[in-house]
Amino acid sequence: MDSTIAVGGMTIVGNFKFSAGTQTIGGVSVAAISIDADATAAEAAQTLLRERIHRLLVTEEGQPVGIISAGDFVAGVAEAPTVRQKVADVMSRGIVVCREGTTLGAVAWAMTERRSRSVVVISREGRPLGVITGLDILEACQDGCGDRTVEQVMHPPVTIHPEATLQQAAESMIQHHIHRLVVVEQDRPEALPLGLISTSDIVVGMARSGSVWQA
Repeated sequence: MDSTIAVGGMTIVGNFKFSAGTQTIGGVSVAAISIDADATAAEAAQTLLRERIHRLLVTEEGQPVGIISAGDFVAGVAEAPTVRQKVADVMSRGIVVCREGTTLGAVAWAMTERRSRSVVVISREGRPLGVITGLDILEACQDGCGDRTVEQVMHPPVTIHPEATLQQAAESMIQHHIHRLVVVEQDRPEALPLGLISTSDIVVGMARSGSVWQA
């Protein structure tokens, strides 16, 4: 099925095959959580948060027409000139950090313990050196982590300051093809990070009462 549909003002292109509201993953049928194409972006964001998922099946008159994901919300924010919320309004302040030289095994344990999807690698002085995610560890440790350290896997940090708009944050994520930015002080970018802003944080901002995406 090939189709194009607008959800909350965002255009979603569908090229998917579904059966009776289910998706088949690895030979197992999984119930798909759906939302009507007439729903607002805020309603879709609220559903993602409530169900703790990253994408929704979009339906029209009961038929699947596409998928909407957290990444689509980021693209929607980047294209909306009226979005004036700041990074400080939605960023995550309780981040997990580690020092350079930390083993991947230790980072994996910290992610599990803190239920975090990423860790910021910092220098002795607190300067952000890189970011490592659960996917990075999954790829690096397929045959065991051994003594490998974060420097071998981490990505250079892409930073943003807390007074930047959500639109600027979304544009940076799209430009660099990443899902999170390290938030730093504008006049002290080499100081200890203030937090992170991710695609999930932007979805949270869109789901809030009074958001411009409610209409």
